[in-house]
Amino acid sequence: FCIIVNWDGLRTHISNLHTSLTNSNKYVTDSVEDLWQTVTQSIEEACNLFIPSKWSSTKNKLPWIKVELKRLYRKRDKAYKQYKKNKQNKLKETYLTLKHKCRKETKIAYQKYLEDILNVNTEHEPEQAQSRPNTKKLYSLLKHSKQDSVGIETLKKHNKLHTADSDKATILNEQFQSVFTPKSPLPLKSLAELKVQESADTGRESSQTTFSPHDPMPDIDISVNGVEKLLRNLNPHKAAGPDQVKPIILKNTCREIAPIITEIFKKSLQTNTLPEIWKMPNVAPIYKKGFRSDPSNYRPISLTCILCKTLEHIIASSISKHFTKSNLFYELQHGFREKRSCQTQLLMLIDDILQSVNL
Repeated sequence: FCIIVNWDGLRTHISNLHTSLTNSNKYVTDSVEDLWQTVTQSIEEACNLFIPSKWSSTKNKLPWIKVELKRLYRKRDKAYKQYKKNKQNKLKETYLTLKHKCRKETKIAYQKYLEDILNVNTEHEPEQAQSRPNTKKLYSLLKHSKQDSVGIETLKKHNKLHTADSDKATILNEQFQSVFTPKSPLPLKSLAELKVQESADTGRESSQTTFSPHDPMPDIDISVNGVEKLLRNLNPHKAAGPDQVKPIILKNTCREIAPIITEIFKKSLQTNTLPEIWKMPNVAPIYKKGFRSDPSNYRPISLTCILCKTLEHIIASSISKHFTKSNLFYELQHGFREKRSCQTQLLMLIDDILQSVNL
């Protein structure tokens, strides 16, 4: 059974949505929140129309057990029932033959599954065999192979053990909040003005030098082609965020949905607002080390919306380009800079050491 997605119908649906929003002037009149609600509802409707679905069992299935093996298992079970019913030697031999064949074919299927994950299958071409392994499937296999995966264990707070899921979620939430700096109620512009005024009042900086000698940062340019390129390069296997908009949908409809996303991004920057769902990540606690009952031994991992991370990437890239062009970065900073990394920092350090030794 193979689910075939009607991508053409899905693209047409999204293209019609862009036309409808343009003709009704909703890009201008509606807020960012209203626009995003309209888009998500339309995407959900399109997925229900053009992406078939089926009920699947919640049982943890083994991915290497394909249809052919399932048929072989049913033959084996049927032969076993016949042997139990009639007690004939011929039926026993048939059952044992199918039993041994099931074991052999299962081992072969498991081995082939591992080779496909690691991309070490000798039947492939050399170029394909040297490609990167499928890390998502590999980590999923390792996770399900662990025997000690029990989730979040009993947590201890104020010398009291808590076993209820709601209590553990509250304890971890309080722990994660305690290690973050609380958000200032003032906007960034007001904080900068207060800092400048403070420097002028204390005499550390003259009030005449309140402006930067560097050129001001230009407005962030968000183009349809740029957004389309970012959407096309999304990893379709990544999980969706709280808005449930999957990256595979954005990737396969990037040309049609890019104009819509571009208008939302532009309006978000103009109004300094974001859709509320973009501010609500799914936070998962990850165990670090030490006692599992200690909440401080867990660190939070946030799963945010795909498009929120895309907008964040656009803003960060624009700021980085401006800083690089204006030479605002510290010369010895290597982290989070283009064409620089830990390796370049180590190379410069080793070079300085060698020059000092030669002197």
